[in-house]
Amino acid sequence: MAITFSYTANALRDLKDWNKQHNVEALNTIKDIQTEIAKDPASLEGRYSPEKLKRDFAGWYSRRITMTDRFVYRPSASDPEVVEVAQCKGHYEGISASGSVSVVPAWRGGGAVRSVTVGTV
Repeated sequence: MAITFSYTANALRDLKDWNKQHNVEALNTIKDIQTEIAKDPASLEGRYSPEKLKRDFAGWYSRRITMTDRFVYRPSASDPEVVEVAQCKGHYEGISASGSVSVVPAWRGGGAVRSVTVGTV
């Protein structure tokens, strides 16, 4: 099964920022995180401190990229082969269980989310 990662505009901006900084370590960590998530998006097993978020962030999962930056994602409610990625930098800014991401205009009102398919598992 191939997993597709759908990135918000904010998450894509985060990836571009890592690339612009030439932070190969962070980019490799993100690649490793995606590989682990592709095996089982809702798993709390594996590297990078997987965590199911609570309270205001219920429904989202997090994995540690650096000491201060998190890869925040959730399995899609409508498609088991899609993982929605809200951010790849920062520490849980503006994410809610309702699906709205306050810092990401693309997610308001069902806006467009870009997709990237990552390998076959």
